[in-house]
Amino acid sequence: MKKTLSILLLLALMAAPLLTLTACDGTRNSPLVGSWLCDEIPGNTYTFRANGRGSRGVGSNESFRWSVRGDTLRITHGNYYETWTFSVNDDRLTLTPDGSPARFTFTRIDGDLPEIELANDPALVGTWNWSTDEAYIYEFHADGTGRRGVPRGHEMYAQGHGLVSLTWSTSDNILTMSIEGHFPEAWEYDITGNTLILDGMGHRAAETHAYINHSIDMPAVSVPNEHPIMGTWAWDEDSAWMYVFNPDGSGSMGGEAITWAVSEDGILYVYPGLMGIGDWWDYDITDDVLTLTSRQVVGAVYRYLRADLAQPA
Repeated sequence: MKKTLSILLLLALMAAPLLTLTACDGTRNSPLVGSWLCDEIPGNTYTFRANGRGSRGVGSNESFRWSVRGDTLRITHGNYYETWTFSVNDDRLTLTPDGSPARFTFTRIDGDLPEIELANDPALVGTWNWSTDEAYIYEFHADGTGRRGVPRGHEMYAQGHGLVSLTWSTSDNILTMSIEGHFPEAWEYDITGNTLILDGMGHRAAETHAYINHSIDMPAVSVPNEHPIMGTWAWDEDSAWMYVFNPDGSGSMGGEAITWAVSEDGILYVYPGLMGIGDWWDYDITDDVLTLTSRQVVGAVYRYLRADLAQPA
């Protein structure tokens, strides 16, 4: 009898981890299993497989792992995870991300995912600076990758707006993005001249933002041969670190190649710049001292001496 009880207890203990895993993950029999098309973000789909893997995005281009506990969905990709409250009613899915007022609704897809013609509009490729604070940028690359946010050192960086990676695509005038550490987004966009207007859709529907691509202005910016900024300037804190401004708009910054220009309203543009996204400076030259004041990072002010006046470090 004791032997029989011991065997039964051993079998129960061996089965316990399996039972616990099934209760916690619940993926195999979850009503989430299948593919879902988002109502708020055109072409955005979520696919949940019974093995706990899935994908999402326009064209399902982002892979993840998922699990459920009760009505809580946990999605993990890389070192980042997010939790959602979910409900399924027949062929309708509602996802509400924890800690956010956003709410997404989906319709179950039977059969193959819908064919969506995606592109990367070349008009978007480049760096766009937010008109409200030029330190905040969108950077769109031709291969469909990019970045958005502010550089380290800006006051918004500590608020969680540092530069993060993204993937993007366009269809008609809709820009969709999968953004590291954020929920997928869709925006209607319009480009007029060097200005990009983004009108939010879905959970960003109340937002409209304008962005400026200063590089579009560059050909029209004058670089006269007699401009006083031309020449070599050494940082007053370390004379080995220099700016070189050549008459043809080329130059160097700390030994790295740059292009530069000065606008009619007295702004110095430097590409790629200290932050790797293009720098915009107010400048002043007094008694062979060049003072640069950042238009992107509050309080960033640097002084440079003409190289023939700088002392060796």
